[in-house]
Amino acid sequence: MAIPFQAYIMGTIAVLFLSVVFMSHYFKNQRVKELGFKYDVLNVEEEHPNKIICVLDITTCHWCYLLVRDLWRSPLVKQYLEQKNIELLMVDPKDGVQFVRHNKFPHFSQFPCSIFLDKFGQEVKRQYGVFGFDTLKENIKYIFPE
Repeated sequence: MAIPFQAYIMGTIAVLFLSVVFMSHYFKNQRVKELGFKYDVLNVEEEHPNKIICVLDITTCHWCYLLVRDLWRSPLVKQYLEQKNIELLMVDPKDGVQFVRHNKFPHFSQFPCSIFLDKFGQEVKRQYGVFGFDTLKENIKYIFPE
């Protein structure tokens, strides 16, 4: 019995689609392993002066991956944040939404979202998308004046 041509085409399309899904999942996991990335635990009751909370979905968002790779993992940025006594927390969307609701901040609508908090735990600024070290320094000078 011969397979109808339409069924053959549909089967081929299904196999190609599943192959693309599998490969994209594989490469996303490889990128996460490459960074050695782990989300930070966010305790909504905990208070620390001068925080940057970056809400990321590194497994599905290419821009989140770039922000972590190019900015937050940089030794220069880590050293700068230590000098300024600023804590950086990188959290997943679920924890980020919980944090925003708990503190009654306006909801965020895209990733990555970096939320700058002052020493009183109040949101001072949000930065959406990928940004560089110069923009980070400008934000910190504005938010945490010396």
